[in-house]
Amino acid sequence: FNKVLKNRINDILLHFPNLVDKEIELSIVVANNRIVGNLNKKYRKIDKTTNVLSFSSHNDLLKNIPNTPIIHLGDIILSYEQVFKESQEQEKKFYDHITHLIFHSFLHLLGYSHCKEKERLKMEKLEIEFLNKIKIKNPYI
Repeated sequence: FNKVLKNRINDILLHFPNLVDKEIELSIVVANNRIVGNLNKKYRKIDKTTNVLSFSSHNDLLKNIPNTPIIHLGDIILSYEQVFKESQEQEKKFYDHITHLIFHSFLHLLGYSHCKEKERLKMEKLEIEFLNKIKIKNPYI
């Protein structure tokens, strides 16, 4: 990753005060559509590519932060091709779009979900607040 993404990932980590004093381990993989599509099919039973996949190392990190020196949050797999395509189609800056997707995935790694309407609205609110804080427009309008 380049310096912009490293800074934005740092901003994401700093957004969660209960994690600031922890050493965090997080894998972020940038892959192509074929690889992400294969993972999507294998783990979600959806036979197409997607922009990002999240694989958490913990069931509910929000409620139970491990008392270990290092917390491995999990893995985020991004499809560079899909993210780039979406940023063009949606007329978003590439780094803004990828930052949003990484933050969205980070929320999943912490235990957030958007399966139910109430959960979806909570996640979107957190995303919008964070993105606004770092001067990125609301991605949902």
